[in-house]
Order: sequence, then C-alpha cells, then structure tokens
Amino acid sequence: MAVASLYFDAYQLIANDSTGIKVFNELRGRRVAIPPEGSGQNDSFWFVANHYGLSPEDLTALPMSEDAANFAMVMGQVDAVFRVRAPGNERIRELVRDHDMHLVPIYHAEALALKRSALAPGVVPAGAYRGAPALPVYDLQTPVLERVLVAHADVDDELINKITRLLFERHSELVALSPLAGFITPVEAGGKISVPVHPGAQRYYDREKPGFWQQNTRILASLLYVVAILSSVGIALRSRIMRAHKVRVSDYTLKLVDIAAKARDSDSTSLYVLRDQLVSMLQQVITDLSKDRVSQEEFEHFSFTWQAVDAVVRDRLAQVEGAG
Repeated sequence: MAVASLYFDAYQLIANDSTGIKVFNELRGRRVAIPPEGSGQNDSFWFVANHYGLSPEDLTALPMSEDAANFAMVMGQVDAVFRVRAPGNERIRELVRDHDMHLVPIYHAEALALKRSALAPGVVPAGAYRGAPALPVYDLQTPVLERVLVAHADVDDELINKITRLLFERHSELVALSPLAGFITPVEAGGKISVPVHPGAQRYYDREKPGFWQQNTRILASLLYVVAILSSVGIALRSRIMRAHKVRVSDYTLKLVDIAAKARDSDSTSLYVLRDQLVSMLQQVITDLSKDRVSQEEFEHFSFTWQAVDAVVRDRLAQVEGAG
C-alpha cells in the first residue's frame, strides 16, 4: 500500500556527440551500454526499443554497471548509454559534465503509457546537467515514472503513521541528506497511483481535515434555524388550538347554563325541546372529541355539567307532568 510519492525518474538516453544520434531509433547498428540484466532499467530499455521497432539483433546492447558504462562512454567504446534516473542525477552529471555528449529525446510518452500506465509524459529540464553551455539545451521530452514508497498492508498503522510524519515533518533534514527528498509529496487517494493509500499514511494526511461537525457547520446551523422556526410555529399553533378548544367548550357551557335557566319556567312542551337540545349538543361535543377539537379533559368537564343540566330538565319535567 502507498505511503508517499518520492520523486520522478526519467528515461534518459545519453549519446556521444560524434555519433550524431538525435532520436531513439537511430540506435540501430550502435553499441549501447544498458543496465544489468534482470533489473527494471534493463526491462525499460527493451520496452522502449520494442516500441521503436528495435530488436536485440538490430544493435549491440552491452549490460553493465553505471561505473563501467561511464568508463566505456568516456573511452568511446560505446555510442550511447541508457538509464532510468531522476533528472539531474549525479552519476549522469559526472558523465556529461566535461565531455562532448548530449541527451536524446524519447518521444511518444503518451503512446508508451498506453502499454504501461505507470508512465507519464515528462521532461528533463533545460540546464539540468550543465548551465553554460546548457545541457540539455531545451526541456527534453521523455517518459517519466513516479517512484512511490510502499508498505505491506499488514504493517502496523501506527508505525506507518510515524514514518509518514517523519517524511514531512523532518523534511529539511532529509533534503540535506539527499536533494531528491525535496520532491516527496503526499499520495492522493483515487489519484494516478494504482495502489491504495496505507491507512496509517492516510491518517497523517487527514490530520488537519475538519471533522464532520466543522465541515457541516453551515448546514447544521441552517437546520437548527429551521427547527427553531418550526418549534415556534408549533408552539404558536398549539396555543391557538388550545385557545380555540377553550372558546368552544366555553360556548357549550354557556348554552348548558342557558338551558338550565330556561328549564325553571318552561312547560312540558318546551322541556322536551330543551332535552332534544341537550342530546344534540352531546352528539356535537362527541364529534368534536373524535376530531381533536376538544380534549379528553375538556370533554370530562363538559359531561359533568351536561349531566347536571340534564338532571335539572328531567326533574322539572317530572314536576310539571306530576302537577298536571
């Protein structure tokens, strides 16, 4: 799993000026010092050679160490040397600094990346190896390869977190040991690197990211504002409904008091009308109770008063009919 992006290596082809080599496919029939067999650099050379239609029979490829290759170039025993190294590499600088040599561009980086996704178009910057006269004289096109520090998924998260912290918090000390340390950058999840980021490294990268509450402060504030408004509206509606309930029950109570007052002086015919009004009122209040227009407590108060008035009407009716 990825921990950090370290730096970019570049495919570099160095040729003696006397050869006149200007492009990669002009290596045909030449003697070329290439990295030792079995190495990734050796594989990279043949990968590019194959792209340009060059086979082992088309040139003389001589696998050797960097020291041997530098010596062979200086002595004119080989026409070119191929390496995969970071631009400004010290061993390449030693080779070209005081000798008539030049760097050869390697075109078609995008096409090569179709076969190896780790490759990307890049350059060896003008003057990377010499300022006067400049070498190279212009930004030299070539494929580049990102070097990544990786760790096994089973390595403890805390250990990887500490290593990642050292890479970035002791940056200046690392640069003093190697200029390449200046290119160390975080690995972005979902970026070009195909391997996932190690959880320990990701935890370091996320250390300054705002938490959930910080990220959603505005949204949460808006939600709280809406809740406060809705609560206020709810309270107001409840108060209004309670007032409406009280008004409704008060009206019923007043009607009951009126019926009780009329019952004292009514004849039997009027008393039967008053009883019908009582029954009709009771039905209306029960309907209001079922539709939450009247609370259970209010209904109980009403029913107590209703029963008292009903008793008054019944007693008066019995008195009138008994007297008749």
